Amino acid sequence: MLLEMFYKRLSNMKKTNYLEIFLKVVLSFIGIAILSAGASFCRISGFGLDPFTSVNLGIANHLGISLGTYQLTINFVILIFVFWLDKGKIGIGTVLNMVGVGFLIDIFTKLFINLWGKESSTWMSLGYLIIGLILFTLGSSLYMSTDMGVAPYDAIAPIATKITHLKYKVCRVTQDISFIIVGFFVGGSVGLASIIIAFFTGPLIVFWNQKISFPINHAISEFARQPSGKIVSHGFINIAQFTYRLVARGYDQTIQMQQQLSKYSNAEIETKKKDAHHTIENSRNLLSNAEKQLSMLKKEELKRGKSNE
Repeated sequence: MLLEMFYKRLSNMKKTNYLEIFLKVVLSFIGIAILSAGASFCRISGFGLDPFTSVNLGIANHLGISLGTYQLTINFVILIFVFWLDKGKIGIGTVLNMVGVGFLIDIFTKLFINLWGKESSTWMSLGYLIIGLILFTLGSSLYMSTDMGVAPYDAIAPIATKITHLKYKVCRVTQDISFIIVGFFVGGSVGLASIIIAFFTGPLIVFWNQKISFPINHAISEFARQPSGKIVSHGFINIAQFTYRLVARGYDQTIQMQQQLSKYSNAEIETKKKDAHHTIENSRNLLSNAEKQLSMLKKEELKRGKSNE
C-alpha cells in the first residue's frame, strides 16, 4: 500500500526525473543520519533529547527494549493515523526517518560512549550539547528540504492545524509541551536540550536551509537535468568555501571567548565553577523532589482506589 502510494506520488510529479529523486533520497538519508548523530550528542550530554525521542526513550527503558525498536513501533502507529488523515505528508523520507532515527541514535550513542566514556565534565557536556544542537538542526534541515515526506511526529501539528483551524505554531508548541511533560513522567531524557529543540531551533534550521540545504537541492535539480562534472565541482567548491568560513568564524569566536576567560582571576573562575555546579545540583534536587511527589500521589491514588472497593 505504501509503495503504491509513493509510486503514484512520484508519477504525479511533473517531468519526473528519477536521478533527481535518487539523489534527494540519498540527501534525505544523510540528513537523517546527521540529525541522529546530533540527538546522540544531546543524549550523552545529559541535557536531554528532543520531546518525541525523550518520551520514546523513557517508555523503551520501562519495557526493557531498545529505543530503535520502540520508536519504529510507535512511528508505525502514528503513521496509520497520518495515512488516514493526510496522505500527502507521507513520502520516502517518512519511511527513512521512522525506520532509521531510533536505531541510528542507539548506534551513535554506543559509539560516542566507547570513544569518550560515560563520565564528562560540565564543560564537556556543554560542548556535546552545542555540537548536538548544530548537527540536529543541520540534519533536520537537509532531510526536510528534499520534500520527500516528513516524520510521522512532524506531521501531527500540520494535520491538527487543518482540523482545528488553529495556527501551526499553537499546535506545534502544544504538541511539544505535551510530549515534554509526558517525557518527564515516564522517565525520559528531558532537560535543557528538550526545551531548546522544541522552541528555539527554528532560526538555526532556517539558517541551514538558506546556506546549505536549499543550495544543495538546487544543485541536485540542475545536475539531474543536465549531468555535468562542472556542476558537481562547482557545488563542492561552494560548500567547501562556506564550511571554511563557518569554521573560521567559530574559531574566531572561540579565541574571543578564551580572551574573555583569560581576564578572570583564578578565584573568579573557581566561583563561576561553583555556581555552575550549584545550578546543576539544584536541578537534580528539583527533579528528585518531583519524582518523590509523583510517587506519593500514586500511592495515595492507590489507597483511595482500594478504599472505594
